Amino acid sequence: MNQSTKDFFKKIPPHLIVLGILGLIFLLLGNPLESDEDDPNTEINPIPNEEENFDIERSTEESQYKRQLEKDLETILSQVIGAGDVNAMITLEGSKKLDIAKNKDEEKVTTVESDGTDGKREITEEFSNHEVLTIRGQGDEPLVLREKKPAINGVLVVSEGANDVKVKKNLLTAVNTLFDVAEHNIVILPKNN
Repeated sequence: MNQSTKDFFKKIPPHLIVLGILGLIFLLLGNPLESDEDDPNTEINPIPNEEENFDIERSTEESQYKRQLEKDLETILSQVIGAGDVNAMITLEGSKKLDIAKNKDEEKVTTVESDGTDGKREITEEFSNHEVLTIRGQGDEPLVLREKKPAINGVLVVSEGANDVKVKKNLLTAVNTLFDVAEHNIVILPKNN
């Protein structure tokens, strides 16, 4: 080292030099306070439990339902005069809802108590028990009375003929009629040629 470099290091307080070296070590080794869970290079393959498997199956079923709706919509809208090639995207509200059969047992008991001085007290107690009915021979699978598919929140349609106002209006009316979705939740855009 030359003389000017030595003079430069003599002017720096020793505790700053130590802090600088420690900072470099932390940069090279990583943060010792940080756990490996946040490290994207650490591969963790947890074993999914039954509830997670159900969520995966449900989301797969819902995505298949959504994709089928989109395909059917694209097929029917492409037949509209002037529409040309059509692509559609649908957003769903939540997930399907199941109405499960339940055995309801409700009881209401009213008791009137009186003391010797014309004082009366009325006590009302309500008891209820709701038991989910299951299908015999199928384990703990509940009896489903009705399955309601998720509602459609919005629809996006991209069409070659959407530049024409009449075609755009026809597409909007068709989507509105098919899915009973409010017009402000439907967007019709021209396709990039």
